[in-house]
Amino acid sequence: MTDVLQNYFYAFNRDPFTAKNLFQHFVTTILRAGFDIGTVQRAVKELAEADGPLPQINKLLAVCRRHSPQAQIGTVKCMKCGGDGLVRGLFYTAPDFTRLEIGGAGHVPREDCTYQDSIIGRCKCANAYAWEHGRPVVEPPQFIQDEAKKNKWDCSFQAYVFARDYARAAHPHRQKGPLAKSLQTIIDNCAAKADEDDEPINFGEQEKIPF
Repeated sequence: MTDVLQNYFYAFNRDPFTAKNLFQHFVTTILRAGFDIGTVQRAVKELAEADGPLPQINKLLAVCRRHSPQAQIGTVKCMKCGGDGLVRGLFYTAPDFTRLEIGGAGHVPREDCTYQDSIIGRCKCANAYAWEHGRPVVEPPQFIQDEAKKNKWDCSFQAYVFARDYARAAHPHRQKGPLAKSLQTIIDNCAAKADEDDEPINFGEQEKIPF
């Protein structure tokens, strides 16, 4: 991999030994991203055909993603992220604006708090390839996975349902508006579809990408 990136620097008249710190940054970033050497070679070849200064590391990463085998996969079915490559957790915000993640189904709703689902990282499946490497690779909280299995829908949708139900329990005096009723209809329809779907839910290993 080092030889490939040295050629990348030389193609733009940059000496990797003179620009030692910059070169090391490129090497470290590419290795951390987990691209195979063939993908990096194809990206380097494409960029080397252009004129101008040495493209920055973000440009090289973007072209590597485009040349990677995973980029051809598209959206794959994944019960952990729902297909968008992002994993969501469940949070509540206290009156002093402290925001904490809920770690289990035993949480007791608090009237003085607000509840929301929120992104906590990238999934392990191929869908996550669209997102930057700065996001950590995580699993959905186990209690969300367990409930999603029971309801036969994905974990992202389950995180939303949890947040909605906690919010209702914390503020039972609030009346349902038209939007809430529409969302409930969507949830009911999803539940009905899940009941009709005979395909088993696979929560095992998804098709992974190199991180």
